[in-house]
Parts: sequence; C-alpha cells; structure tokens
Amino acid sequence: MAYALEERVKEVVKVVKLPSMYTRQNRGADECCCKFDVFGSETNDLEKKMYTSAWIKYAQEVNFILIRPNGLEVVLTALPFVNDEDALYTTVDWSNIIDLYGIGCYQIRIDFLISGIEDSFIWGNYNLFNYDLQRLNHKVMITSIFDSFQTFENINFKDTKVKDSLCFNGWFGNSQDGMLVENLVYNNRETRKSFRESVVEYELTCQTESECIVNKLREQHLLNENEMYVNDYNAFNHNQYLNTSVIIAESPKATYNHPKATITVKVEDKFKNKRSKFTK
Repeated sequence: MAYALEERVKEVVKVVKLPSMYTRQNRGADECCCKFDVFGSETNDLEKKMYTSAWIKYAQEVNFILIRPNGLEVVLTALPFVNDEDALYTTVDWSNIIDLYGIGCYQIRIDFLISGIEDSFIWGNYNLFNYDLQRLNHKVMITSIFDSFQTFENINFKDTKVKDSLCFNGWFGNSQDGMLVENLVYNNRETRKSFRESVVEYELTCQTESECIVNKLREQHLLNENEMYVNDYNAFNHNQYLNTSVIIAESPKATYNHPKATITVKVEDKFKNKRSKFTK
C-alpha cells in the first residue's frame, strides 16, 4: 500500500509580552506623578555621580528617548545585553546630561515595536540638579550593579553589569561590630586563639518615601543587586560613608505612614578583609 508524502515544517515562535507600566491614580492625597531626584557633577568623584538605566525585551525596534526640560528629544544609545539577545538597555550618566543640557525636569521614554504593535511608555520622571551637600542633607544615594538573571522580567543581566542609582530621604549607619571567633583548646586545657574576623553590620533606611521610590528600592536594588555602593549625606552622621560597598544581610522590613512608607534593611560589608589568625 502506497502512502503519500507530506511535507511538514516545524517553526518555533517566541511568546512575547508587551511591557506594562503601573501608573498611580490621582486620588487627591498626594502627587500622581512621581519624580526621582538625580544629580550630577563636573568631577569624577563617585559619590557625586548618578546613573539611570532603562531596559526592554522582545522589541523588534526600540528607541530610548530623553525628553529635555524644553521638550526637545534626545535619542539615547541602545546597548545589547551580553547574555540575552532579546533585550536592550540604555544607561544615562546624569553628569554628562547636566554638562550638555543643564538642570531641570527630564523624562525617559521608551518607544517600541513588538509583534507589529507600536507603542511607548514613560520609564521615569527625573529632577536633575547640581551636586550640593546642603540640598542632599538627610538623603542617601545608592548605586547598584545588576549582574544576575532577573526572573520576573525574564532578562539575563549576567556579564552586562547594568548600573543604576537611587537617591532618597533616609539614613545609613548605626554600625554594629560583630566578630567571628574560633579558639583551640589544647591538651593542657589552655585556650589559644585560632582566628578572629570582623563582621560589621549597618542599617540602611529609606525614610517616609512615596510608592515609586519604595518599589524601585525593593524590586530593583534590594532584589537584584550584585554590587551596591552607599553614600550617606546626613550632616550629623557619626561617620561619613562614601562609596561603602555592602551586601544585603537580612530581609527588608517596612512600616507605613500612609500613603508613605519606610524601608529598613540590614546590610554588611561586602569585603570581609579584617581578620587575624594564628600562625606557627
């Protein structure tokens, strides 16, 4: 019995998801539009520089647009992820922007084409000013580097090292010195030192901030950081913390003063290089 030959073609199609940005409703209690404070400086001091990164996945065409205070638009450079061919990102160095265009209110918009659908959304609104310690009093600025696989957006940041900064009302410090201790007990019941290692813990507090600041802190920086550098600008802090490299030590805790919230998280030194040990 003869059988007719049938040509079959297998095609793999990626399932895409259109980006969706949450917009807070204006219910009359607070501002409906959240703005992020960002600053820049002519110097290369890291504590005086901030960065903002934006990204998108599954876009056949994408333009990252910086909208200047006068309404003119600047096309930002779109960069590929090292280990994710379907995603693109851009990073804004606000020191460069302040040098080129000056201070004022900026927006970052993402224009995209996904599966034949053209649309755009606002990534964020930014209030850019010159680095000024008086203006930054009672504030903290963190800069994080993302270098992991981010499951909820399905983007692989590995080896791309995307940099992003966040400035908020708060406090960093209240350091508590801990110590890892190991001793040896000899046959004669004499106790001798084996090693000591200093483990310093700090409190990072985001104090009474709006929803967009709190969400960015929790859902981006605290969840995704591989490296985090903290700068505290409080005039009366016990220590001056500049570019302090830390890692998350415990789960963050939230308290609410509606519609604001306060986030407190314990962090510790990323590099534990303060130790001593017994040698023969």
